[in-house]
Amino acid sequence: MNERVKMPVVATDGSERIIAWRNTVLRDEDGAVCGILSSGEDITEQQHAEEALGRANTKLNLLAGITRHDILNQITVARAYIEFAGEDGENPGVQTCLERAHAAVDEIQKQIEFSRDYHDVGVKVPVWQRPQDLIAESVSYLALPTGIDVHADFPALEIYADPMVKKVFYNLIDNAVRHGESVTEIRFSCARAGQDLLILCEDDGTGIPDGEKEAIFRETYKRRYGHGLFLVAGILGITGMTIRETGVFGKGARFEITVPNGGWRFEGERE
Repeated sequence: MNERVKMPVVATDGSERIIAWRNTVLRDEDGAVCGILSSGEDITEQQHAEEALGRANTKLNLLAGITRHDILNQITVARAYIEFAGEDGENPGVQTCLERAHAAVDEIQKQIEFSRDYHDVGVKVPVWQRPQDLIAESVSYLALPTGIDVHADFPALEIYADPMVKKVFYNLIDNAVRHGESVTEIRFSCARAGQDLLILCEDDGTGIPDGEKEAIFRETYKRRYGHGLFLVAGILGITGMTIRETGVFGKGARFEITVPNGGWRFEGERE
């Protein structure tokens, strides 16, 4: 008998590791069982990668159908307005038709660009990354307006995430600046929640109405935030992380990212 059995094991620091055990029956010269030889291999990262790949493929297939449908609808709109414009060039409504056609084409471009970004989610194996470095990189790309400060103070924190997780922090900062109206400060912090870890993103802007707190993460919600937060939730979900908005409307937005046990560590604390 030479079986390979996977089972979770709790390490001394409280983290959960997945061990693949292989058991071999030992027999003496007469063929009688005299013992069992067991050897274990830590396959935690491999297991997480396989699960992440499966979730990514599901999300990609769903998005492909949604995006194709949206693009075809916008193409139909653009063609209709362009045809109307071409029927009578002296009609005063021609300019309006052309403007609407231009807007439809712009929407097509945005959807294609979003599809390109989402296509990269789950393509590469998740790796350990430092949120503080990703936040600093996002700030440098965004070139924030004068008067807006971004603070983060967890330099030793690492999370196990899809390489595209940098877009999570980029989108959170960008959304705060674009839609917070009166934002002057964006703060990132972390706190333990049992065996899990919370990464918090808070700002001092207008916040998000109670009726929109869940809707903003849906693909169909485009009224203010476009596809950005849907992309954020998809990227985090690849490695089992979740996000929700818990701020008080009128006092600022507050996003909570839950990083599950085994998906976070502080440098030097875990190996």
